[in-house]
Amino acid sequence: MGDATTFPGDTSQATGSILHYVVRDQGLSIKDVQFTYGYADDASGYEGYEVTLQGIVTTDSSDFVGSYWIQEKDSAWYGIWVRDNAHTFKMGDLVSVTGTVQENFGVTRINNVTNASVVSSGNPVWDPILVQTGDVHTGGAHAEDYESVLIKVENVTVTDPFPDSPSNFGEFVVDDGSGGLRVDDFSSAFRGNRDSTFTQGMHIDRIVALGYFSFGNYKIIPRDTNDVQIQVTGINDPANPIESFELSQNYPNPFNPSTSIQFKVPVAGFYRLEIFNVLGQKVRTLLNGRLNAGSYVQRWDGRDETGRLVGSGVYFYTLSGEGFQQTRKMLLLK
Repeated sequence: MGDATTFPGDTSQATGSILHYVVRDQGLSIKDVQFTYGYADDASGYEGYEVTLQGIVTTDSSDFVGSYWIQEKDSAWYGIWVRDNAHTFKMGDLVSVTGTVQENFGVTRINNVTNASVVSSGNPVWDPILVQTGDVHTGGAHAEDYESVLIKVENVTVTDPFPDSPSNFGEFVVDDGSGGLRVDDFSSAFRGNRDSTFTQGMHIDRIVALGYFSFGNYKIIPRDTNDVQIQVTGINDPANPIESFELSQNYPNPFNPSTSIQFKVPVAGFYRLEIFNVLGQKVRTLLNGRLNAGSYVQRWDGRDETGRLVGSGVYFYTLSGEGFQQTRKMLLLK
C-alpha cells in the first residue's frame, strides 16, 4: 500500500489516502463495511457514508444502554455495533438499519441512525464462533476480523485480574494457552469490578462475547453474567493447601437461569450441597459424594430434581459434611 492518486500520470497529486470500491449485484453487506483489505489502517472504507444494513440482533435491550449489535452471518467480519437511542429491539429480531458509518476510537459502528425497523422476529441468534484467545487478543491475527461478531473462548484461566493496576477499570485477562485476552465490563449487565470477582488462577469453562477494541487493546465484551460459565472441580494449588471450610456467595447473584457456587473443604470426606426454597423444601441435590480436600465450583442450572425450571424467588444452598454446615441465600430473577 502506498500513496493513492486518481491521476495515475501525475504522482505529485497523491493524497496518501486509501481508495477502494466494491462491485455487488445486491445490497450492501455488513462485511462490505467492516472488511479492511489487510491495510494497516483498520478504518472502514465507508466511514462518513450513510448506509443501510440488515442483521439479526445479538444483544438484549437491557445489555447495553443506547446500543445494540447486529450480525448477518456466523462468520468473521459480519457483525457491527449500532449506536441508537431511539429504537429498542429484542435478541433474535432481524432488523434493517440506516445510519452513518463512524469510527469510534478504532471501532466501526453505525451512528446517527435515521431509520430502523423490524423485518422479522423470533429468529435464532447466530451460534458463537469458537476462537482462541491468542487469535483475537491485541496483535492477534484475527482480532480485527471478529470485531462485533459473537464469539466464544473455552477452557480459559484468569492470568491477570488487574491488568491496569494500580487502576481498576473492571477488566481481567484470560488465556487458553495461546495468549492473554482482555475481558471488558462494557455491558450494563456485566458492569462492575469484575477483576475483583475473577481471581488469579480461576478456571472458566466458556465465555461468550462480542469482539471489541478500546484504549489500544482488542478485547471481548460479554453481554451479561450468563455469558461467563464456570463449572469446574478440584481447583487445587499444592503450594497453598486449603486450611478451613468456606462456602462463597454464588455468582452471579441475582441470576437467571444459572449460577455457580464455589466452596472449599480442608479434609477429604463425604459432602452434600443442596438447594432449598423459602418453605424449607429441598429443590435439588447438587452434590452427594466423596471429595478430596480442595476448592470446588458447582453450577446450578435453575432446575429442580425433575428437570423443570424453578420460578423466581429466594433460594438457599447448604453445604454439609465432616462436621461442617453452612447456608447462604441467593436470588433468582426472571
